Amino acid sequence: MRILLIQDGEDCLDAVLKEVKKDFILDVSRSYTDGSFLCSANEYDAVVILECISDIHGLDVCKNVRYISALIPLLYVSGSATVQQKVSILEAGADAYISKPLDINELRACIKALIRRKCLAPSSKEVLHNNIRLNLKARKVYVDDIEVYLRRKEFDLLEYMLLNKNRVLSVETILEHVWEIGLNAVSNTVSVHIRSIRAKLGSDLIKTRHGFGYVIEG
Repeated sequence: MRILLIQDGEDCLDAVLKEVKKDFILDVSRSYTDGSFLCSANEYDAVVILECISDIHGLDVCKNVRYISALIPLLYVSGSATVQQKVSILEAGADAYISKPLDINELRACIKALIRRKCLAPSSKEVLHNNIRLNLKARKVYVDDIEVYLRRKEFDLLEYMLLNKNRVLSVETILEHVWEIGLNAVSNTVSVHIRSIRAKLGSDLIKTRHGFGYVIEG
């Protein structure tokens, strides 16, 4: 899952970013202008706006992001806010609000909940598909209750495709959601990882739609 974190300034918490990267592909924008551009240029699974102290532009960016996409999960993080300020944040387009000091477990749980809601995935921490069980929290895959080892990108790719089951995903869409900006990944990267997943989990799991992309049906 690919997340965009927007904060105007250099005051990002490195420890927070390090933890978030354990669960998500993370793009970081250190200016509201660049953040709005990235949101319009790329497709994200969620956007987090981290408001600076005494910031007056965070709500404008929130409105901007919501204008760009009516469906993208949008989380707003701010310092202590009054009830009216929270109302303003939600009315600006945010789906949820978290106050500082930021708790990393709350942040991760909130992002995952918003993505689940968008994808209509089950509320549990597992995704089931035939005899395959994907544990999202432990990042483990089981076939007939026997664990099968997947590399990180294989797991990320499988997770994304299962959460978008029955949707044909183009190579470009997969690259945008599963690989970080700047890695210079090419279309062959996707086919290589899909070939490896098929070898481990079954050749019929991921179907090819020639000229369109890949899909998991069921």
